[in-house]
Amino acid sequence: MKRLLILLIPCLFLSCNYSIQRQVLNLEGKHFIFPSSLDCIQNGDKYQSNISPNIPTIVIVKDSLHCMECAITHFEKNDVLFEYCQDSLYNQAQVVVVFSPKVNSKDYVENLLIEKNESNKLFVDTKNQILSINDFIPKDEMFHSFLLDGNGNIRVVGHPLRNESMWLLYKMVLNELLKTN
Repeated sequence: MKRLLILLIPCLFLSCNYSIQRQVLNLEGKHFIFPSSLDCIQNGDKYQSNISPNIPTIVIVKDSLHCMECAITHFEKNDVLFEYCQDSLYNQAQVVVVFSPKVNSKDYVENLLIEKNESNKLFVDTKNQILSINDFIPKDEMFHSFLLDGNGNIRVVGHPLRNESMWLLYKMVLNELLKTN
């Protein structure tokens, strides 16, 4: 019995990795579409805005399956992304963070974001348009962060700050995208 378990564990691990790899490969190159208008919160103000993906864009979607309060409370971990795009890339790339709460927690989430008084634009998608328009994106939040090229095509899948290797991959692809534009 122990031998069978020893043989099954690596097989399960490899099959999970294969499934993830297959889903990542399925996403790469797909055209991502932003909704025509979303609520935007910046510097404590709320207004309607659209997102123009005509430059390389790091997209992070926090949907209702994710703890919204946790994501907002720990948001400053993403500051390195905004700083990199603004400082190192001279605003030739952008970061788009979209919170997609359940309808009944929309006001609560928006109030948390307003109180956060973040200087970067944060978007709120209460109708879950992002994931319904782009229905090819799996429900697992591991696939809700990606890098788009200037044409809106997915180039890298996974949160850029998940680990150092992922962040290096994002920077490498961003730099390549900027060289070709």
